[in-house]
Amino acid sequence: MKKASIFLSRRSPFAIFATVMQKTRDVLIRTAEGVMSLLVVFLMLAGTVVCSGRLLGVDFFARPELTNRDLLPPPDVLRAMDVYDYRIDEAGLGLWQLTSRRGESVGMLVCSRPYAGDAVGFAGPTPVWVHIDGEGRVRSIVPMDNAESARFFNRAIDGGILARWIGAPAVGADSVSLDAVTGATYSSNALTANVKAACAAYAGATEAVKNRPAIGWGRTAAVAVVLAVGLYVAFFRKGSRRWRLLQLVLNVGVTGFWCGQFLSVTLLRGWIESGWNLVASLPTVLMLAVAVALPLFGRRRYYCTWVCPYGSLQALAYRLPTPKLRVGPKAMRWLGCLRFGVLMALLAAMWAGYGAWLLDYEPFTAFFATAAVPAVAVLATAFVVLAVFVPLPWCHAVCPMGELLHLAEPSNNEKL
Repeated sequence: MKKASIFLSRRSPFAIFATVMQKTRDVLIRTAEGVMSLLVVFLMLAGTVVCSGRLLGVDFFARPELTNRDLLPPPDVLRAMDVYDYRIDEAGLGLWQLTSRRGESVGMLVCSRPYAGDAVGFAGPTPVWVHIDGEGRVRSIVPMDNAESARFFNRAIDGGILARWIGAPAVGADSVSLDAVTGATYSSNALTANVKAACAAYAGATEAVKNRPAIGWGRTAAVAVVLAVGLYVAFFRKGSRRWRLLQLVLNVGVTGFWCGQFLSVTLLRGWIESGWNLVASLPTVLMLAVAVALPLFGRRRYYCTWVCPYGSLQALAYRLPTPKLRVGPKAMRWLGCLRFGVLMALLAAMWAGYGAWLLDYEPFTAFFATAAVPAVAVLATAFVVLAVFVPLPWCHAVCPMGELLHLAEPSNNEKL
């Protein structure tokens, strides 16, 4: 017995080997659980876009190839572009030569759809029709149907992102640099890319659109710095109230109001349906990466606690010196069930093809103060006011994005 005890002691190489193998097994199981959970969440969201016939930007139903008949503007658009009375002759895919009744060439009509496949806005492609006159200048632009949220897309249009091109020479348009409309960055950049692609097609070449983050490299760097500070605080300064306060302020001020970056069901659903440009979406891709990776290392609800700007705003509101409503563990469990129910109801509505409009009321877009519709601004403000007295009401009771991330976490989350 004594020899056996020595043989199996903690100092024994065999015992060390057994411990290492057990730890390795735990890590592999946790990783496998995380991958399976992510797959389930992906399939849940993918089910909401089946009716569109697209997945990750690829048509998964057999569809006929695009023809000019599919791309030609309808009569009302031709009238709006003041080309209805011209003779329209095909000059290539998405290209039509315009000729007056006198037989004079009066320019060209271009559809950007075949030439700007990588130009994706917040929720999908944003193709346009462009009329280029006989002198080679942009005369009119009309957007085609798209899946963008109406309030952001209309804000980009009302902000003049297309009007700025009127009168500009089509040749050399790729060198033109335009600032995005505040509060509609993704839609603005996608529309700009489509106009450039149409002008490049007019010039007889396929011109690559400059690939950079939608919010620019400076703000992307700022988001990365805030994420790095969050990691430092979460791992090394978790008990410090000052560091925690700093992180909350950075999340709200920098990530939220200045950069307008957050994760939402709208964003993820748009990516699943239409794909994404990795560089253009780099800030949100970084946020999603830490949201998915950190729970694998025992940091449960990492995004909701350490990254989400709206959650941070509620946490700051709760710090105000006011009477607090105590919420016990049983009530918290009921709130968790309510949040799960909200997510399931939302998914069920989208699976049936009717609930996508509900995503327009996620409160995160209230960080675009000048673009948020009144209903969203009121909803977001109401929950922040409630957060003064109750801890994180939106996060605990409603947030479908938070519930999706929770479902994507592995069940065995003890800290390594």
